[in-house]
Amino acid sequence: MKSKIKGMLGVIVFCVMLMPVMHPEAQTIVMDEQGLTDALAGTETEIILGTDITTTAPIDVQRDVTIDGGGQFGIIANYAGGGGNKSILTAHPGVTLTLKDIVLSNSPKYGVQAYNGGTVVLDGVRIQNSNFGAALVNGGGTIIVKDLTLWDNNYGIEFGLGDHATGTPSLIIDGTIDFTKQTKGDKLYVAPEDNVQAVNVETTANAPYQFTYADGVFTLTDNEGNVVATSNDVANTEVNVTNEETTTPEEPTTDEPTTTPEEPATDEVANPETADNVLLYVALAVLGLGAAVVATRKLAKNGAR
Repeated sequence: MKSKIKGMLGVIVFCVMLMPVMHPEAQTIVMDEQGLTDALAGTETEIILGTDITTTAPIDVQRDVTIDGGGQFGIIANYAGGGGNKSILTAHPGVTLTLKDIVLSNSPKYGVQAYNGGTVVLDGVRIQNSNFGAALVNGGGTIIVKDLTLWDNNYGIEFGLGDHATGTPSLIIDGTIDFTKQTKGDKLYVAPEDNVQAVNVETTANAPYQFTYADGVFTLTDNEGNVVATSNDVANTEVNVTNEETTTPEEPTTDEPTTTPEEPATDEVANPETADNVLLYVALAVLGLGAAVVATRKLAKNGAR
């Protein structure tokens, strides 16, 4: 029997040792531009920056992936502007690019672009020193903001309709966005030269803001009514506004402490002696039972000697 148990334990230990081999981590750490390019051409679902990476050309993302800067590293553009796509990172149609805890710097055009059906999720991201906008929602692209800081870009988030792009650009704010150091240009900008017919702007229940539209301008305000950002004049563009009601988790807990503490206390005060007697009887019964078991075992041992 013991040998069987040892055999089973051996099999379990062997399987545990094999687990890292059978289920490798779906991530990779990159240290330079070539490593980042190679990783994007691979199959890892998460790419982690091990240092700041300087890129000499725009980066096209053609599959779902997360790029994580670990809260300390980023991607720095070091190439000229000009015609065509010069965004540091572009999510192409059908692709979801998630940027996490990362800084994008010095783009000659845009920091990041959601192009024509591509989706970009910004979570713990800072975009700074872009020569055009910090982020571009192009055609039917979608940008989802969970935690974003804009810093000294020529303007903020642009809604555009570039070459071969169709559809309606969408911005969804699902968290917080910090415009305090975005002092240049319009914070929300619809490119007039692109003849954008419509834009979608939305806040979720996780965002402490609301969008409004009036007099040709759409505005983002916080829950206290303070203006966070405004657009340029978009009177010729249809603006579709959606705001989910912000959740307030504190309210359900306020009523609970007022009723629950008193009720059990009243029963204990009403019959203190009865409750004590019951507990005493139970304790004596347990002690008696224990003594009987011990005595029985001693007799059994004496009889066996």
